[in-house]
Amino acid sequence: MADTIVPSNLRVKQWDDNYFVEYIRGNKLAKYMGTDENSIVQVKEKLTKSPGDTIYFELINRLQGTGKQDNQTLQGFEEDLSQRSASITIHLFRHGVVVPEYEEQATAIDLRNAGKAVLMNWSMEQTRDRFIRSLGKKNAVIPFDTFGNSMNGVTTGITSAFQTANATALNAWTVANADRVLFGTLIANAVSGVFATALGTVPNTQKLSASVVSTLKRIAKTAKPKIRPIRVSGDEEWYVMFVNSLAFRDLKLDTNIIQSRQYALERGEGNPLFTDGDVIWDGVIVREIPELAPATWIGLGNGSINIGEGYLCGAQAIGYALAQRWNTRTQEMDYQTKRGIAVQQIYDVDKLQFGTGATDTSNLVDNGVVTWLGASVGDG
Repeated sequence: MADTIVPSNLRVKQWDDNYFVEYIRGNKLAKYMGTDENSIVQVKEKLTKSPGDTIYFELINRLQGTGKQDNQTLQGFEEDLSQRSASITIHLFRHGVVVPEYEEQATAIDLRNAGKAVLMNWSMEQTRDRFIRSLGKKNAVIPFDTFGNSMNGVTTGITSAFQTANATALNAWTVANADRVLFGTLIANAVSGVFATALGTVPNTQKLSASVVSTLKRIAKTAKPKIRPIRVSGDEEWYVMFVNSLAFRDLKLDTNIIQSRQYALERGEGNPLFTDGDVIWDGVIVREIPELAPATWIGLGNGSINIGEGYLCGAQAIGYALAQRWNTRTQEMDYQTKRGIAVQQIYDVDKLQFGTGATDTSNLVDNGVVTWLGASVGDG
């Protein structure tokens, strides 16, 4: 009787499939991903089944007209669907490790297991960093080979891609997104339409607070086109806001937030006053992203204070174009005494911006994001 031996290539495929499942399960952004238009991060996998390097995301705005009634004539008064598209060009992202035979004698499958943890962490962090940088995009291509940045010699960590954009691009973004940006706590701070001038109106007192969160939500609802909330359990609607650690600190110290946790939530050790977690206020889930740079604009606020960023997101805020899921590659080197394993994925992540001018790329507007730029005062 002959034993059935599972071919090595099938074992590799199963390992790759498990790797991707665990990658999604452990990715903190996974809960916001989905293939439909109700997701904050809309995933499209069309290129996994067909060749190409670009995926298009479509936007069909809601109808604005009042329509007709009774015997009124409708012909000739129909409304344009106002279709727009945004494109994301995919790239190959990969990383690997090498294990010398002298240090570890292992098969290819064992080597995959040996490097699994570090490669898994890298792939999740890589996607997270792309997500963070795309949120801060302002009419500029996101560099896909760098994730850190600095300003005036101060390292700021993962920063928005438009930090190094020129004044013309920044001002154009400010004007085009005037109904979906808040500098500090006052809408009037952006009245100049000049990005640097608007930053200079923000003093160190205009930090993130419950009132600011409510203002951002109202901005999202009144923007044209409106920033749609995500729907949960039928009619329940939510926005999600991503903020840096300093802004999250300021929000938790807000009197309204403290009182709402004291009197509206359960008592005892499970109360958020005693645990770490999201802040929920006025239909907005505020989530801390420690990797988001606490001070994106160094010394550019009123009184030379630092300015940080936060992003209130609704549906179709980010596009995730996927052509190849995370999978492994192996290689033997140096007369087969060293074995390498690499993980790779062909994809990219980008903020969805739709043109409001004559073409899809003119007068770009952030589709599902309200950007907040406020005081970011360090501890001590």
